[in-house]
Amino acid sequence: MPLYTGNVFSGEKQKKKGLVRYLTISRLSDNYGKNPEERLWKADKYDLFDFWLPNIAPIGKNVNDFYQGKIDWNEFSKRYQSHLTSEQIFPFLLKLTREAIEYDLNDSYKGIVLQCVCPSHEHCHRKLLAERISDIARDRFNNDDLRIIHLK
Repeated sequence: MPLYTGNVFSGEKQKKKGLVRYLTISRLSDNYGKNPEERLWKADKYDLFDFWLPNIAPIGKNVNDFYQGKIDWNEFSKRYQSHLTSEQIFPFLLKLTREAIEYDLNDSYKGIVLQCVCPSHEHCHRKLLAERISDIARDRFNNDDLRIIHLK
């Protein structure tokens, strides 16, 4: 099975597919960090994600700057990719990469999905994160076959 990316608000559908759901946002609020998103912080009431990984999320200021138009997608991508190469983040990426490969190679597993609140993957960090995991799979584990599928 491939490495998936998807919107957290489709988490119930993702669970029905048997995917392990990783929420990769820094805070449980709207994109500006101003309004708490009840569906995310009331995990006992809503079942949208299995694990929350704020440490591999983009830095909140960069998210705000992007959504407020202070930086463009290229600059946001550069900053996030720099964040993903930091010494603090790399162990988490290795763990996710190993898990993605394990799920991809074993037919009894359904896969993992990297989630965010963005409606589309086109201008979302989850696309960049999935690509980084795919790069690590190739470079560290000699796995060129980790497929990425962006769920709608």
